[in-house]
Amino acid sequence: RALAEHRIVRADGAALVPLGRAASAASGVACGEIVFDEARARARHAAGAKLILVRQDAETRDLAALELAEGLLTCRGARTAHAAVVARQLGKVCLVGCEALRLDEAGRTLELGGHILREGELLTLDGNEGAIHAGAAAVVEVVPQALLARLDALHGREVAALQS
Repeated sequence: RALAEHRIVRADGAALVPLGRAASAASGVACGEIVFDEARARARHAAGAKLILVRQDAETRDLAALELAEGLLTCRGARTAHAAVVARQLGKVCLVGCEALRLDEAGRTLELGGHILREGELLTLDGNEGAIHAGAAAVVEVVPQALLARLDALHGREVAALQS
């Protein structure tokens, strides 16, 4: 288990190409509907939706929405920002400082990697790699079988040498 890697793939198993990257302030993988504010977060959370809060720069007033979300994505900020620290404490995935991210809060859209996504569309944050993906992604565990077989073979030789 310690050697296993977690990779994000599309639902059909193919690798995903990230729309963009940001600094990871809290690891993990989160997928949810894009929301831009607390009011929308409360409404969608009440309907049972999983959420990704997207902000220019998370502020103290965003903490109530962050509590409802699976993750946080910001255009500005750093790993040491207050919201990033709180996200870690809450166990939320957090990516900060995505300079390529453009928000149109009035139009309820974001632009990243040449794609325009609307509030309510799905976004996946990979806090392990700092990657941002459109849509829902699946997490798969990849175990390095060749390496494990080699380690088993080496271990077998070591045991045989000790027994002789």
